Amino acid sequence: VGLAFGGFLVAGLVYSSSYLQKDEDFVVRKVEVRTDGFLTEERILEFADIEWHENIFEIDLIELEERLNKLPFVESVEVARKVPDLLILHFTERKPVAWLSCPAMGIHPEGSGTPMVIDENAELLDATGWIDPNEALPLVQVKPFPQFNPDQTKLDTLSIQTAARFLCAWNHDPQLSRLRLKRVRQTNPFSLRIDLETGEEITLGLKDLPRQLSDLKQIRYQAHLEDQSIASINLLQRKNIPVTFVRVNPSEG
Repeated sequence: VGLAFGGFLVAGLVYSSSYLQKDEDFVVRKVEVRTDGFLTEERILEFADIEWHENIFEIDLIELEERLNKLPFVESVEVARKVPDLLILHFTERKPVAWLSCPAMGIHPEGSGTPMVIDENAELLDATGWIDPNEALPLVQVKPFPQFNPDQTKLDTLSIQTAARFLCAWNHDPQLSRLRLKRVRQTNPFSLRIDLETGEEITLGLKDLPRQLSDLKQIRYQAHLEDQSIASINLLQRKNIPVTFVRVNPSEG
């Protein structure tokens, strides 16, 4: 009896699987795209190349995930099916923090150069066709990279790594992120110059970033208490940090 029951059970499972693979109710009719960045549903579906009305159980989810992971800006992707007819594509994207500009190497967000961005980990990403060149990201201007090749993605130069870390910290700080950054420039081998949309200039060393960010926030807070506007700050010095303030025309006071 046990063997007979087992035989019926196996036959039932085989029949059920065969039925689901042939039933027209279990075909792809909808795809739900969830993402948190620049990738659009249209471009994702174009790249995914999903066959509409294909049986939902015949789609290789692992192969589809591997294919979608090759998209620019994708940090991770999860693919799931929801019967009877829905595929769910859930993306976590890398977060671009700035346009990269190096005219000597043909890298620039405008003109004939290749538009490139860097993310929070100083990863280089080709933005061609994915991000509008007018996207309001700050510009990181650097000198030519040593031993750079077109297939390189991780930029290990200290200036770019520091710029990426600074931008990441700025974007995640409630106090600093209220101010719009315009440009980050490498001015010499040991410092960066940050320009704000307000005209404020910040000189930043390539090392000891946490200390410099802490000093910057304290100085800005003190200036706010004294109702002063900062023109420039040089954070290279640990003590007696040079700060200049915007001159106010006495006639406007």
